[in-house]
Amino acid sequence: MRLPRFTSIILVSSLVLLASCRLGVRLPIIGGIGVGVGSDSVTELAELQESGIRVDHHSIEVDVDEQLGYTAIIQHRETLIDTAGMSVGQTASMTIDPETQTLEVVEASVTTADGRTRFLGKDNFFAVPSTASRNSPGFVRTSTTTVVFPQLAVGSQTAVKWRLRSRTGTKLGINGMYRPHLRFPVTEARVTMRYPKSVDLYFNHRGPFQVSRTETGDSHQVSALLSNYPGYPPEAAMVSPQDVTPVVLVSSMSSWEKVGQVFGETLQPKVKVTAEVAAIADRVAGRLEGREAARALYHWVCRNMQYVVTYLNTSDTWIPHDVDEILANRYGDCKDHYVLLASLFAAKGLEIEPVLIGWDRSYEELPLWTPQQFDHCIAYLPEFDLYANPTDPYHDLGQLDVMLSGKFVVHAGAEARVAKTPWGRMADNSYSFSNKVSINSAGDIEGSSRIEVMGRVAGTTRAQIAEDHMVIQADNILMASPGGGAEVFQTTDPMDLDTPFVMEGNWASPAALNMQEQVFLATPSGLDLVTANRLQEFMSGRERRFALVGRAVEVSWRHEITAAPGYSFDKLPSESSIENELGSYSSSYAIRPDGVLLVERRLGLRKDLVPAEEYSAFDDLVRHATQDLRTIMVMEKINP
Repeated sequence: MRLPRFTSIILVSSLVLLASCRLGVRLPIIGGIGVGVGSDSVTELAELQESGIRVDHHSIEVDVDEQLGYTAIIQHRETLIDTAGMSVGQTASMTIDPETQTLEVVEASVTTADGRTRFLGKDNFFAVPSTASRNSPGFVRTSTTTVVFPQLAVGSQTAVKWRLRSRTGTKLGINGMYRPHLRFPVTEARVTMRYPKSVDLYFNHRGPFQVSRTETGDSHQVSALLSNYPGYPPEAAMVSPQDVTPVVLVSSMSSWEKVGQVFGETLQPKVKVTAEVAAIADRVAGRLEGREAARALYHWVCRNMQYVVTYLNTSDTWIPHDVDEILANRYGDCKDHYVLLASLFAAKGLEIEPVLIGWDRSYEELPLWTPQQFDHCIAYLPEFDLYANPTDPYHDLGQLDVMLSGKFVVHAGAEARVAKTPWGRMADNSYSFSNKVSINSAGDIEGSSRIEVMGRVAGTTRAQIAEDHMVIQADNILMASPGGGAEVFQTTDPMDLDTPFVMEGNWASPAALNMQEQVFLATPSGLDLVTANRLQEFMSGRERRFALVGRAVEVSWRHEITAAPGYSFDKLPSESSIENELGSYSSSYAIRPDGVLLVERRLGLRKDLVPAEEYSAFDDLVRHATQDLRTIMVMEKINP
């Protein structure tokens, strides 16, 4: 978990909204800064999977006062259009900070398909500590109110009306977002804001909203209407729904730079060279200088700090802990990790800047400056022009995973500025698989596999290996292969970034082949992590609508296959080759003088993000690779 989507008002912040889908939430959440109930992976997965609902009406009316407090009336009515909507539509929830907010259910009802309406009472309303509060006791004080709808069936319509009051504004002011769920059709959704002329609020939208502005006496009113949004099916490996759905935004921030200045003001006082900080910096960096000293300090923070969410309270969401407290606890969120790293850097005279970023599958800049663009803090080292994520112990200094690459960011501080993190490059990221295979006369296959990874591919793989039980992982890989089998990987230490990461192991697939005069077999994949089945997940038989999140990488395979005694590989498949603007694929098949079949393949992908209009070229590459990886070879019995 990371920084929450920063919200004083979330008009329908689907990211926070969908993060709460574990509680059955699809209604907008309007809450104070610091309401965070899940990670982006959870929210995006929920939004991509949920279906079976039609939103008939959604409205949010917000009245803002001169101190940026507000009263909001939220109404939502939806129909269960098929059985998939039954579990999705069972509840509606809203999370608040009770220190500054109050929430009441004004009205809730269920209307059956034959038109009978049942109004719900207090027995159907439940208020409990929020998921975030339970996960971070003593730090988060938010609570969640849930309405449970009884006697649902296909065709049922549920409705709920909430009244939310917020007594005070925050340093970040008001920031709101409405966007529909990717898959849910919306008949009508309207957002209306009324605010005094003395208050500066900014608005913008993307997509087919009808926006109107009026003035009445001393107040402004802005209204945005979305009609007949059809909802769209998800696509494999697609970007975040936030990038592709219509959205309307409001913010009292005057610019991206202002967002960065506010964040910088909360961090800078916490960066201190205490006696303990100085001692650690001297011990860790020693006589190292420049980039090597920076790398040593970065590694120390990543290895010695646990990454957890520790919000103090709503108004303190952007305020990290004191550096002495961070060192005493040895845990913290991304802000705490940055403060500790910056303090260590200061002790060694190294430059560092905090950077606001979204750690998710969203790559589009929102059409209005708002803290809701970001949920994470990383570091920038201006002396070396490097970005680094000090919460990630598996990626080296200067390596960013694909969900932090090519992202719009704000460098925070007094001289805040906007920028973009670099995209990954194929030349810097590789996966190399080698496989030695032998077949016996009973049709058993034995092999030894070795995987070497470089760049951020190594970081991602290190994380998977460190967090998964490798016996289970290796077994799963083999059981998914045509030959089946089981064995265990051996790996270098995934936490040791000074040593190239290597995985290797011996494996066996008993009774994998039916030994006849001619034996037909595909290349045994052994412990390969990049199989035809994995590649096929990126393919689609339909026209692509949304951009695809891939990875700039070079993948290579080398197989040495020894035929069973009395058999040989005489009929070799044809070599394969393709190249286009997104990359290339090639393969070769040859018999060595010792009779061993040598199969070599290479797939190169040049882009992390593939726009929909370029997907056909990507599909050609992956389709070509997938078909070739499944090539059937013939092992023939040698006639005496």
